[in-house]
Amino acid sequence: MFKDASFHLLYIGESKLSHEIQDAVKKTFSFPVKIIEKNLTEPWKKLGVNNQLFVLVRPDNYMAFISDTFDERELKNHFKKYFN
Repeated sequence: MFKDASFHLLYIGESKLSHEIQDAVKKTFSFPVKIIEKNLTEPWKKLGVNNQLFVLVRPDNYMAFISDTFDERELKNHFKKYFN
């Protein structure tokens, strides 16, 4: 799923990702982020995902951030220590 050497935002949810959040992704990060959308299915629920989930995956496939909401302010604060 994360073959390209780039940041990926994995979105798991019951509906498609809104255009507002897609635009916010582009504005929030100073680097390109590929968005991958997956439906919230029973296998995800068995893993404990009950609502929408956002997982930012680094180019080396480690998770950089995980949240059940896309909060631009929270993400910017989190990455402030890494990017000035």
